[in-house]
Amino acid sequence: MSFEAATHATAIQLCHSVLDRCGTSGSGHPTSAMGIAHVATVLLYESMRWDPASGANHDADALVISGRHASHITDAVESDVGASVRHVTHIAPGTPGRGLAIATGLALDARERKSPRRVFCIIGDGETREGAVWEACDLAVERSLTNVVPIIACNQSGQSGATGPGQSAAALTKKFGAFGWSCVTIDGHDPAQIRQALADAAQSAAKGTCTAILARTTKGWGSSSLQAGSWHGRAPTGDRLRQAKSELDAMRVRYTSALASAGHFRRQAPGQVRAAAAGTAASATSAMSGTATDSAGTASATIANFAQAMRAADMGTVLATGKLSTRRAYGLALRTLAQSDRRIWSLDTDTRSATGADAFANDRALSDRFVECRAGEQSMVGAAIGLASAGAIPFCSTYARFVSTAHGDIESAARAGANVKVIGSHAGIAGPATGTPETALVDAAALRPLTTLCRHGAPAFHILQPADAWAAYGLAVAMARHDGPCMMRTSDVEGEFLYGDSTSFELGKFEVLTEGRDLLIVSAGAMIHECNRALDLLDLSGIDATIVDLYSIPFDRDALLDLANSNGGNILVVEDGAGGLLASAIAEACTDSGDAFTIGAMHVQSVGVPGAAASGTPLTHDDRLRAAGLHHSQIAARAAALLGVRA
Repeated sequence: MSFEAATHATAIQLCHSVLDRCGTSGSGHPTSAMGIAHVATVLLYESMRWDPASGANHDADALVISGRHASHITDAVESDVGASVRHVTHIAPGTPGRGLAIATGLALDARERKSPRRVFCIIGDGETREGAVWEACDLAVERSLTNVVPIIACNQSGQSGATGPGQSAAALTKKFGAFGWSCVTIDGHDPAQIRQALADAAQSAAKGTCTAILARTTKGWGSSSLQAGSWHGRAPTGDRLRQAKSELDAMRVRYTSALASAGHFRRQAPGQVRAAAAGTAASATSAMSGTATDSAGTASATIANFAQAMRAADMGTVLATGKLSTRRAYGLALRTLAQSDRRIWSLDTDTRSATGADAFANDRALSDRFVECRAGEQSMVGAAIGLASAGAIPFCSTYARFVSTAHGDIESAARAGANVKVIGSHAGIAGPATGTPETALVDAAALRPLTTLCRHGAPAFHILQPADAWAAYGLAVAMARHDGPCMMRTSDVEGEFLYGDSTSFELGKFEVLTEGRDLLIVSAGAMIHECNRALDLLDLSGIDATIVDLYSIPFDRDALLDLANSNGGNILVVEDGAGGLLASAIAEACTDSGDAFTIGAMHVQSVGVPGAAASGTPLTHDDRLRAAGLHHSQIAARAAALLGVRA
């Protein structure tokens, strides 16, 4: 059987399998999968270098399916080849348009390892309305990732009707071309054209050119009765299913009997990392500071502590002042981690001088693992998911205010268990002095529900808020060791040190700063310092307070509620954002316990200072806190009111 006939026969068989699977379950998107059957066949049976009989191989070519509606095709391939294809195929999680960013992350990892891996990404034309596609498109060209080949399935059919004129093959050719891609337009159901386009992309890559393939396809190919728009997201059953399968059989006769019977599929074995990079690949699972690793390849011993790292970075004088912002401490930790573990990557969105990631970016030995994503928060997190799937540990740094742009992508990482770390700097009302627009108030609160989810019995997501530089450094190390997604909020305030080398920081824990008997004050991040300032006023009112630094969400509920009970069941929660993070987590714990507690919650009450703009006088730190209702005098007053004590 010729290559063309073999491709048609296999594509038709895959379509049959898709229809059977969706028909049995009564749900799915069979027509979307059928539309990419020929492209998937040429890729997985001929052009991609991979071995179905082997397990995970980070040098094998990879396929990312961005449009999840078409993902049924991978199940059909697995059924046909009798082996898993999960080690070479990736289904982009979350909302549409994220696949190209994930492919970019996989390609970044391959290039850093000097691996011959190529990454193909099938994208639906409707997805190209998503800005995330163009963020990733821009990033791939800027980084000269010629090993990424996007294949856009241009079927001009969306969920509710035809896609717009801007999603035609001709229009998309102009768009990709404007970003610097060389474009090839083909019939997405012509085996010879598909194979030639992939070969041309490989030749262009050798010349340093990024190539995008625009494949004109038909949704529901092979079954004319399913090609109307009303069949999007519907699975035919009964007579409809039998009719669709009969139409496919007719296509089999049409395409496989009239072609010459010579040739066959010739899948190549995966390439290998070049010898020059062999040490790099091997060291990907080495531990920090050269110590032994556990079975997961994570570090089992500590690295230099914060003070040691400060002195090694020639920052001993700064250490002696007893003050450093948490964002700078994070940057120091990131660089220290990366110097001893090649899995550590840093991604940033043109904010590295503010986030602290410049310590990594400016280190020439690490710069190959630094990715400047410009103003592309979605593509940054998407690329991080791709890197994580290749075994890397990516840290994504940006302003906390900008984290909200990528909330959907972070949710996808959490639900998929992707080992992605997100850092939001200048967090909360206590942080930025540059004004309200930059203030991050809901960045973490909006993600708090993710911390209530479990994956394989463990929290699906952690949110961390260090109160000082020691905590920021220690929590960054803890994040790197933890296999799972996390977020840490940092501040630009040059806060005083609260901790030292005797304190260890662990996800899910907290620290007790003072112990009292009347009231438990719970806070985190920069607001801990303000709570400490309130202690003198509380003493004057005769209130003996316990202060807890709840730096991790989720946290040890039993331990915290034991403290609350030893303080008369009185809890005052103080947080520097909009309500919803600490207060809601603590209230939920109290409710679930069934015990009686009295809870007061203080959070940002206002985001502006009356008359400040007219006066032109710069706002002080105290001004912002007073306007937000979080000044230490206001904390003391609220504590007294909660206990019925005259302040």
